[in-house]
Amino acid sequence: MSHVYTYGDIRERRRLIVAALNALQRKKQLEKELDKWTNTKNTIEAQVFTLENANINLETMKAMQSGATAMKGIHGSLYVQLLSPELTFIQITRESGYDYG
Repeated sequence: MSHVYTYGDIRERRRLIVAALNALQRKKQLEKELDKWTNTKNTIEAQVFTLENANINLETMKAMQSGATAMKGIHGSLYVQLLSPELTFIQITRESGYDYG
């Protein structure tokens, strides 16, 4: 049994094929756009991570500066000249091989 296509049937099939091709083209465009947005999102996430690390580093430096200031306050009156005789004694004792333990 053979089917005879009318002009209207052929036009309808052509319209459907064109619509399908247009849908495939639109799908490809949307996939490219999705890839772009995904890459943008990944870039922003990496930048946020970098900024968070920089903030952690800044807070660490502030804590270290605060600690250094506190240490200077604690040991502010301690001078190397005052320790010189003790340091010399320790150095001579080490050189002579004396065991403290």
